[in-house]
Amino acid sequence: MRNFRIILTLLAVNSFVFSQTASLPLHDFYKRHFLQYSGKEVHENLFPSNEAQLNLHWLMRDSSVQFSDFTYWLFQRHWINLEKENTKLYISPLVDFSLGDDVNRSSADKSKLFRNIRGVYVSGAIGKKFSFLFTFAENQARFMDYENAYFRQSGEYYVKTGGYNRVNAVVPGGSRTKDFKVDAFDYAYSIGMVNFQATDKLRFEFGNQGNFVGSGYRSLLLSDHTINALGLRTIYKFNDKWSYQWLIKNHRNLYRKPRTKFVESPYENKLYTAVYLTYKPVKSFAVSLFSAANALRGDSVVKHPVQWQSVLPVPVINTDLALNNKVMNGIVGLNLEWALNKWRLYGQVVADRLASGTGIAGQLGVYYFDAFGVKNWTFQLEGNAVPKRFYADENSKLSYSNAQITLAHPKGNNFAELVFRTQYEWKRIYAEFTGIFYKNLNKSDRGELGANAVITQNLVAATAQELMYTTNYQKIEIGYRFNRRYNGTVYVSFINRSSYDGTDHSKQQSVMVGLKTSLFNQYFDF
Repeated sequence: MRNFRIILTLLAVNSFVFSQTASLPLHDFYKRHFLQYSGKEVHENLFPSNEAQLNLHWLMRDSSVQFSDFTYWLFQRHWINLEKENTKLYISPLVDFSLGDDVNRSSADKSKLFRNIRGVYVSGAIGKKFSFLFTFAENQARFMDYENAYFRQSGEYYVKTGGYNRVNAVVPGGSRTKDFKVDAFDYAYSIGMVNFQATDKLRFEFGNQGNFVGSGYRSLLLSDHTINALGLRTIYKFNDKWSYQWLIKNHRNLYRKPRTKFVESPYENKLYTAVYLTYKPVKSFAVSLFSAANALRGDSVVKHPVQWQSVLPVPVINTDLALNNKVMNGIVGLNLEWALNKWRLYGQVVADRLASGTGIAGQLGVYYFDAFGVKNWTFQLEGNAVPKRFYADENSKLSYSNAQITLAHPKGNNFAELVFRTQYEWKRIYAEFTGIFYKNLNKSDRGELGANAVITQNLVAATAQELMYTTNYQKIEIGYRFNRRYNGTVYVSFINRSSYDGTDHSKQQSVMVGLKTSLFNQYFDF
């Protein structure tokens, strides 16, 4: 029996010695553990992180001894594991089979909430320098009413006489949709990424996986809230104190061009570039300078030349912060983090067109790991504030967005937010609670969705009616996490959301139960 345990342990060690080029999953479950297991050390925190920074899969592994091949496969392995010398291939399902009910819908409405997601997750490594991942998912889902309204306001636009006609919807973290059954959506998406560790200091990532800047639950600089876009990320580490990253992506406005030689008219596109420079005076503290901008490459009438400052990989210069550029719009900000044993403090300060009086956005947050001496109990408190018109532009197609979805916070602008989250895990049983309170900072003509008016807001015309709004959101999820490699869980969740738009109160509640594997984020708590 003792020899049997040793053999299983050695097999587990081999499976976790993956590749120092491999990216870690982007889901909050992995990001939170990445911060926790980093201890008193602070990393650059432009996610996804990678195994060269921290061997997270090994640190957070399920180390329980298994006495059968089946339980070892179920609890500690991917569904398919092919390992030979320096070549590795891992394949697991990407699924969400969930069913629930919107408690506050009328009894005459018999439609149920559901998720029917079927996909595959593939990752691997070839040698010590190359790694890759691939994901494809086919989705059908019916969401709560407030989610439907959010998704449909970001639909694609087709040319019609005198303007555009908006159709379909866009699901953040997913893709554009088509209608399915009654008030449901059908959509598919794929993610691919190739990593190349050129030298000990230089690394390239090419593909369309999302990115997230910062240690918080939200990011006011760059979030994976939007849909995926093809891009190149370059990472260069000068030494232990200085590192530099350059990100370039192809973003889109979902406006169909009126003339095309293709079967389907293409969308208008814009070039996104970001520079991220990190300085760590000591291992426990880091400050990073972030600057980014979208530049129009082509709209329905004109093809615009590449803006020289947008492709210049120099901080701040790659934006229009001090310029009145008609085809470019960007932001500049600082990301800060300080690790104190079981505490981790973080924050962001962001500026958008100071000359026009747009103002400053800010974030301040704290983690408390192994809270009050209880192992695997985490607390997080975070505050965010973004002024009106932030990220937006007089030309709405130049907003800080991709596919009509904001590149930063799901609410867009004009809000103050307080987030409280706590998670506890005992063996494989876990419980999570999220509580969020929103209030708009200035009156808005968009009601409870007013803060999201990044791309559709008219910044010139007077508003017909301006209202104050508040939103309260709570979610409780209890489940059984049977596999940490692909975050496989069986769960039940309850959501309570109430909002007041200045005239009417709205309350929605849902209960969901299901089986899911979670490797990427989707933020529906707005």
